[in-house]
Amino acid sequence: MSKPFGYSILQPKLKIKKYLNGKDKFFLGLSKLKYNVGGIFRNKRTDLGREFVYNYKPIENNFNGKIIVLLITDGYTASASTMVCSWLKQHADAKFFGQQTSGGYNGNNGGAFPVLTLPNLKYQTVFPAYRLILDKNSDQNSGIVPDVIIETNTFA
Repeated sequence: MSKPFGYSILQPKLKIKKYLNGKDKFFLGLSKLKYNVGGIFRNKRTDLGREFVYNYKPIENNFNGKIIVLLITDGYTASASTMVCSWLKQHADAKFFGQQTSGGYNGNNGGAFPVLTLPNLKYQTVFPAYRLILDKNSDQNSGIVPDVIIETNTFA
């Protein structure tokens, strides 16, 4: 990358503690400790919650030659791999081959996954406690659409 770039992690304002068991309260507390203490100088309060901003600068002698990336994506491409795809799409002249990624162009959910118990139904569901935001300026809320679509049966 020849230009600085960054992303943020959103810790939403949610009142979910009453829906968590003791173990999940403990793990959610540890994750908040990690971000709030570890990122004490990186955070700011927003209307949606606490945002932790991470900025990256290119190294002084970065490679400026031509880079060709053959990236085969599909519905199983998510989380960290989608982050890499998003950054390549935003900041490099990368070409994508395959199918649309299941992870979003703008980021994904993660960080900690407490189990919420719905009070009336007693139904339990896993809930992502954080949102990674990779491109604040985009309203794209789907996965990354490849430049060349390759059908899945091609890989079989």
